[in-house]
Amino acid sequence: VRFAPTATGDATATLTASATPGGAATATLAGTGSDPAGLAIDPSSYTFPVTAVGDSSTSQTFTVQNLGTTTTGALAVTTDGANAADFVSTNTCTTLGAGATCTITTTFTPAAAGTRSATVSITGSPGGTATLALVGTARPRLEIIADNGAAPTDPYAFGSQVAGFGTADVIITLRNNTSSDKPLALTESYGTPAQFTTLDNTCGGTIVANASCAVRVQFAPTTVGTHAGTATCSIGSGAANQAVQDLSGTGSPLTDHPPTDLALAPSSIAENQP
Repeated sequence: VRFAPTATGDATATLTASATPGGAATATLAGTGSDPAGLAIDPSSYTFPVTAVGDSSTSQTFTVQNLGTTTTGALAVTTDGANAADFVSTNTCTTLGAGATCTITTTFTPAAAGTRSATVSITGSPGGTATLALVGTARPRLEIIADNGAAPTDPYAFGSQVAGFGTADVIITLRNNTSSDKPLALTESYGTPAQFTTLDNTCGGTIVANASCAVRVQFAPTTVGTHAGTATCSIGSGAANQAVQDLSGTGSPLTDHPPTDLALAPSSIAENQP
């Protein structure tokens, strides 16, 4: 006899065997149908706070529970998805008895800027599979957030200025998205002879964590023609720690900017008569 319940709870039956001659014999059968082990994760999805590339978020802990009435098999935790390596997890899960819990703790350490995602799965047999959807947004470690108070452009175009006379300025606003103060270095590549000049640097030698500062650069062409330059700000080695502002402008000849026409008003001259 095999017991294969189709519902939870107690079940009974009577088994009768009979023969002629011989009569009949009976046996009472009883069993209890229970829920299979079933895993659930709470919460089942989570969005990490915005984090700078290469930094680590505060760890987040998720609770796994066996909602069934039987013990799970050995539990395995895996991470898959487009950016699985950005989400590092540890866990306390081995097997879970009925109603028991364990935890998964995950940290978000993005490798690149943008929206990052992955799925954590925990599986047991019995137990099934429960999944956890993870999302995080990563910002550059150092970024240019504005040119003259507006959305930054690359390159920043100064337009046309009279060579040897005209000037135009841009205020480049930087933001340190990391969780610590960083030394800031400015590398200038302004041409030979230089057509651009750094006028002000409110950052000084340090840019504060999660704060902004500004660099003001002036275009003052000394020669006629198209000019290009770069202002590279760095809070460490490697491209991930740099923000580069490309610059462009044109030095034009004075003849392209004629002075305002002057008109002499008619006048009368009184001559002395003898």
